[in-house]
Amino acid sequence: MHFGGFVLPSSKKTTIIPLHPIKSSSVGVYVINLDASKARWNQIQKHLSRFSFSVHRVSGINGKIYPKLRYDGRIVSLEKYRQYLKGKEPGLGEIGCYLSHRKALIRFLRSKFEFAIIVEDDVSFKPVFSKIIDALVVCKKKWDLCSFELHPLQSGWPISVQSFSFGPHLCVYLKESWRAGAYLINRWAARRLLEKSLPMCLPWDMYYMRFWEFKDPLGKTMKFMGIEPRCVFQTFGDSDIEQAGPRQITHPHKQLNKYRWTGRYFSLCSHLSRFLYGLSTWWKVFWTRNEIKKC
Repeated sequence: MHFGGFVLPSSKKTTIIPLHPIKSSSVGVYVINLDASKARWNQIQKHLSRFSFSVHRVSGINGKIYPKLRYDGRIVSLEKYRQYLKGKEPGLGEIGCYLSHRKALIRFLRSKFEFAIIVEDDVSFKPVFSKIIDALVVCKKKWDLCSFELHPLQSGWPISVQSFSFGPHLCVYLKESWRAGAYLINRWAARRLLEKSLPMCLPWDMYYMRFWEFKDPLGKTMKFMGIEPRCVFQTFGDSDIEQAGPRQITHPHKQLNKYRWTGRYFSLCSHLSRFLYGLSTWWKVFWTRNEIKKC
C-alpha cells in the first residue's frame, strides 16, 4: 500500500468468449437473487416489467453454505482486508455478495449484449429509469460504469459532466460512497473488474468504485459515473445474500492497533486518489461533449 491508493491485486488476464455475436447498443438486465428468495424475485420482476429490457436471473451465492471460503487464499485475502478495514474481516454474506457480482459479470460477458444492468433483488426504480438508460447508451463514450443506487446519506460530491434534456445529470463523484444495488456497465469495464477481483480484499461496493485502479494495457482508465438525482432505491430491506451472515466481523487481535493505523492510511490515500483522479476524469469527459452526439 502506498500513496495513491493502488492496493488491488495485479491484473489476471480474463478470457471469456461471447456465445453469440454482440448486438450494438443492446442492454440486458442481470438480477442477483438467492434460490430461496422467491418473494424478492417476484417483486423485482414486477418492477422491471414496466421496462422493455431482457431480464436474466443470476443465482446468488449463499456464503453461509461455504464457510471455508473465508480461509481460501485464492478467494479472500484476510490480511489485506484487515489492513484496509481497520482489522475487520469479511462475513460470509459479504463474500457471497462479492462472488455473486463476479458471477453476474461473467454471465454478461458470455452474452450478446453490449451493456448490462447489474441489479440486486432489493431495489425499485423511478419511472424515468428506462429513459436514463436510453440516454446513457447514446452517450456511451462518456462512461464505462454508471451507478444508480449509491447510499442515500452520502452525497459523493457529484459534479456533472452531462445534463440530460429531461432533468437528470451524469456525474463524476469526488468523495467515497457505497452500495452496488444497480449499475450499468460496458464490456470493457466488466473485464477490468474481473481481472483484479481475486483474491477479495474489499467489499464489492468499495472495490468497484476504485476506478483509478482499473486500466487496460494501453493505459485507459475506467470512467466511473453516476446519475443525480438518484433513480434506484433499496426498498426491500437488506439483501438476503448479505443476511447470510454479518457483513463484517471484528476479532480481538493483538495487532488491532496496527490495523487501525493501516486502515486510516488506506482511507486517506483512497480519498485523495478519488478526488484527484475524479477531477481528471471530469476534465477529460466534460471537454469531449462537443465530440459526442447530444444526449
